[in-house]
Amino acid sequence: MIQVALADDHLLFRKSMKMLIDSFEGMSLVLEASNGRELLMNLSQYEVDVVLLDVQMPEMDGKTTCQILRQNHPDIKVLILSQLESRELIIQMMELGAHGFFTKNSEPHLIQHAIKSLDDNGFYFDQQLTNVLKGAVEWDKKNRNSISDPEKVEFSDREQEIMLGVCREKSMLELSEEFEVSPRTIESHKQRMMNKVGARNFIGVIVYAVKNDLIDLNEV
Repeated sequence: MIQVALADDHLLFRKSMKMLIDSFEGMSLVLEASNGRELLMNLSQYEVDVVLLDVQMPEMDGKTTCQILRQNHPDIKVLILSQLESRELIIQMMELGAHGFFTKNSEPHLIQHAIKSLDDNGFYFDQQLTNVLKGAVEWDKKNRNSISDPEKVEFSDREQEIMLGVCREKSMLELSEEFEVSPRTIESHKQRMMNKVGARNFIGVIVYAVKNDLIDLNEV
């Protein structure tokens, strides 16, 4: 059973999400909170796998909450929920350690896929996020010429293939079958890439690689 917590300041949205998530097989919304502070105060009372986190909330917003969650509860996956779809917001939340981004304008049933992807693979990387990262690269090239690190990390061909596979929403099992290795080997590759760039999660690796022209999202 995937146990989910939700922090959002709109009561009707929370109740609707609870009904929706509880209707999914193998999932349950066990904790609701109206802001980040309330979420963090009550989190220890539950075994939570995934937190759905709104960005704009009173008392403690999603940005601050995400930072604290990643510091104090590193095993919990964080999925950002927002009506805002700006490139800057999404990049910022990914760099804070969020594991994925889900727009409130999406079809309701897609939240099931997003939560399952977080629980199975540790990230949720959809076409929208791919397009945002493409836009970030184009903007940086136009306005700042380059944002490359002077000591730019290099990835092996296999590591780049795994990154592209992730961008294509392939699961750990699909990647292991494609490259004829065990899921543990794929996980080792991912952890090595995270260590190379100092990322909190694998989304951070993708953000780094795209910003520094190490993978081409036009291939996705």
